[in-house]
Formats: sequence, C-alpha cells, structure tokens
Amino acid sequence: MLYIGNSFSLSMLNSSEAILKVTEVDSQMVKEMIDKNPWQSIIGHEATSSFVSKIIGTIIPHNRVAVKLEKDDILLVCQLQGRLPEGRILNEEELSQIPYKWYKVEIL
Repeated sequence: MLYIGNSFSLSMLNSSEAILKVTEVDSQMVKEMIDKNPWQSIIGHEATSSFVSKIIGTIIPHNRVAVKLEKDDILLVCQLQGRLPEGRILNEEELSQIPYKWYKVEIL
C-alpha cells in the first residue's frame, strides 16, 4: 500500500524486524506515484494536509489514523526541516514558511 504522511516513526512498523530503504524524492515524483497508485493519507492535521495538497496539486485529505507498515508498503513523507516548539500546531501559512523535504520510505 502507498501512504502519504508528514512523519515516520519506528512504531509504524508491524514487526520487530524490518529492512527500510529511505530515499529523498521531489514533489513531482510524489505526484506521479499518487497519480498511478491507490493511496491513503495518514496526515492528521487539516492545515498540514492542505499545505501538502498545494505542494503536489492533488487534494490530500486529513486522516488522523495509526498505521502499521508491512513488507512492500511505501510511505511518502513530507518532512519539515527543523523542530517545532513543544505542543505547537502550525497553520497553513506558518507551514509554508518552513523548508521541507520529501522522503520515500520503503519496507523491504
């Protein structure tokens, strides 16, 4: 399954052992992947999903769920560069001021 999110945590893994491949990708590759594959959003905040939607030109709904990644799953992560103050939830305008990178996390 293909997921789109804004973070990755080891607690997302479904097993106690996993081999991961993490690759930096660009917004165009993300757009191509979600255009060609079924996918699910795991972005839990509406402002973040709206921000990501604008970046890639596709509506990404907010969907606050816990996911367990399994072999052959892929998670596309829009990762903000920097650490937010504790407990801080940013609005879309504030998000647009922070640099970000895309990563493709593959469970091999």
